[in-house]
Amino acid sequence: MLNQSNILFLTFVSTDYSRSSVYLNDEQNYSHSTKIQLTPNFYLFIAELWRERKRLREKNAILVVLSPCSILVPFLKTLTRRPIVLDAGWPLTDAELGKSKTLVNYYKYIKAWLIDILAFHLAKMTILESNAQRLHVSKNYLVSKSKLQVLFTGVNENKYHQKHKVKNINKLSKFDNIIKKDFVFFRGKNNVESGIDNIIKLADYSKNAYNFVILTNKIPNSFKARENVLFISEYIADFEIALLYQKCFLSLGQLSDSKRLDRTIPHKAFESGYFGTPYLTLRRDGIAEFLSDESEAIFVDTLNMINIAKIIEEFYSNFSLQRALKINIKKKYLKIASQTELKREFFRILDTIN
Repeated sequence: MLNQSNILFLTFVSTDYSRSSVYLNDEQNYSHSTKIQLTPNFYLFIAELWRERKRLREKNAILVVLSPCSILVPFLKTLTRRPIVLDAGWPLTDAELGKSKTLVNYYKYIKAWLIDILAFHLAKMTILESNAQRLHVSKNYLVSKSKLQVLFTGVNENKYHQKHKVKNINKLSKFDNIIKKDFVFFRGKNNVESGIDNIIKLADYSKNAYNFVILTNKIPNSFKARENVLFISEYIADFEIALLYQKCFLSLGQLSDSKRLDRTIPHKAFESGYFGTPYLTLRRDGIAEFLSDESEAIFVDTLNMINIAKIIEEFYSNFSLQRALKINIKKKYLKIASQTELKREFFRILDTIN
């Protein structure tokens, strides 16, 4: 087994923000590994890396760069010959997809692409979220598949445990008139990929027997109030997010034609699996690596909102199907995507580094 005292995790963001929080915050104790928290400032983190050079050069050390800190890889490469593992999940350029085509955004995309290609080639190994993402990176960045491993992003389950419940006023209480009724739930940023405009259309095509609750960072400027749509754009605690998943009868994936959906697995899919919440998604290669069977999720092939609204209405009336999907998505999650399973696989991958 790998000597974990020789693992150095490097990041300049909170580990709760990084996908790597799944491996670092599990209840199992891996306290012998070390996290090096760097300052998110170009000049400062270079100076901090220089001060840490002795540790970075220690015999048998393995350096793990957490997402989204790929820019650290080339600087580490100049300081040490120790192997570098990049837990990227996806290219930085993915975050730039779908943004408006301004000169500034073109610059950001090119910058992200340069960091990606340097990091992928200089790291001894890069860990990605799906096999579809692995094929994408190998083809578009000319990286050997032997340098690319796959590990689901998963969910940091600990933050939803009751013992982590914060002592504050339940902000959901003011929305009781909406969430006491049955509702469809969507959680995600308001961007082109999420398809929030399509979800609003779904609400317009649906009967008022149930509501639509959308937890996002920003309400669309063009949105006009509807009785069956609730936007929550303020911060709510993790235990309140858990309540929404547990109360809704259906969780929605992204409903857009973004090409990135062909290779990513939305975080909400893993959250739905963890909470045992039925999940509706577009049929794409990425999600099929986690949920692959009609008994595990509701799959739709096109963005026909009228048809999707009908599918949801039929599902709402089918209690036996609701029970089956709850059981099956939870079972699949526990089998291949639980925090314990992903952590075990993560350290197994590190075991292969020499």
